[in-house]
Amino acid sequence: MKRLLSSVVIFAIVIIFFSACSKKPSTPDPVPVPQSFSTQLAKIYQVDSTLPAGKDTIFSQYYTYDNTNRLISQVEYIAKPNGDSFNVATIKFDYLGADTLAYRTFRKTTTTGSSPTTKTDTSYYNFLNGRYISDSIRYAGEAYSVASFSYASGKVTRYFHNFVYASSFSDTERSVMYQTLLNNNITRQIDTLVSTTNNPTPFANYDMTEFLQTYLPNPNPLFKIITPVHTDHIGNVGIGNYSNNKFAPKYLIAQQTINSKHWTTAGGSGNPITSSTINYDYTFRADGYPLMARITENFTGTVKKTKLVFVYQ
Repeated sequence: MKRLLSSVVIFAIVIIFFSACSKKPSTPDPVPVPQSFSTQLAKIYQVDSTLPAGKDTIFSQYYTYDNTNRLISQVEYIAKPNGDSFNVATIKFDYLGADTLAYRTFRKTTTTGSSPTTKTDTSYYNFLNGRYISDSIRYAGEAYSVASFSYASGKVTRYFHNFVYASSFSDTERSVMYQTLLNNNITRQIDTLVSTTNNPTPFANYDMTEFLQTYLPNPNPLFKIITPVHTDHIGNVGIGNYSNNKFAPKYLIAQQTINSKHWTTAGGSGNPITSSTINYDYTFRADGYPLMARITENFTGTVKKTKLVFVYQ
C-alpha cells in the first residue's frame, strides 16, 4: 500500500512538472505603430468621367522639390476639349539664398496638335515682410506687364499695366478688393475693376466680381504649392488647382459662389449679374488631408462634374 501511494505521488509530481514546462509564455499585444503620411504633393490630376477612357484626364500637375522641400518645378498638362491636343506648361522657380519666396519664375508653354506653338515668359517678384507687393512679366518678344499691390485693413488695391510691342496696344487696370476674413480665411471678397485701353480708340470696362467661400477645418495641400508666389487675394475660382493661380487658402473650401457683373459705361446699369457655384465633396486620409475631391461646378446653369485626385510623395 505504501509502495502504491509513493508511486501515485511521484506520477503526480512528474505530470505537474511536464505541464509547467509545456506552457508557452504569453505574447504581449502588439504596440500600435502610428501611421506616417507625407503632406507634400507629388501630383494632382482631374478626371471628367463623361469623356472616353484615355481622354478623361483633363488636367494634371507634377511637382519637384529641392533638398529643403522648396518647389523648384511644376509641369502642367491641360487637355483640349476635343481631346486631340493639349497645352504643356513647365514652370521653374528660382530663389535667393535660403529664401522660401521665389524671386523669379520661368515658364515655357507648348501647344500640341496641327499647329503647335511654343511661348516663354519670365516673371520677377517682390515681397515685403512676406507680402506680395509687385511683379513684372516679360513675354518673350511680345509684351510686358507690371503690377503693384497695396494693403489696408480689409482691402487690397492692385494696379496693372500691359504693353504689346507689335501693335503698341496698352491697357491699364485698377482693382480694389474688399475682403471679409474669419479665422484668417477670406469668406467674402468684392473685386471692383476698372480697365482702360487704347485699342485703337480709348475706352473703359467696368467689372464687379464677388467671391463667397465656406471652409472645412482640413488642411489644403495646395497651399504649400502656391507659397513661393502666394498673393493675399482671390484671383480665380478653385482651391489653388487652376492654371496660373497664385492663391490657395490654407484650409479646404467647401463651397465657392461667384457673382459677377460687367458694364462699359461708368455708373451704368450694365449686364445682369451672373452667378456660379462650385461644391467640393472630399475623401480624406486618417490625418485629415484630402485624397480626392468630387467637384460640382454650376456655371450659370451649366453643370459639370469632375474628380480631383491628390497624390502624395
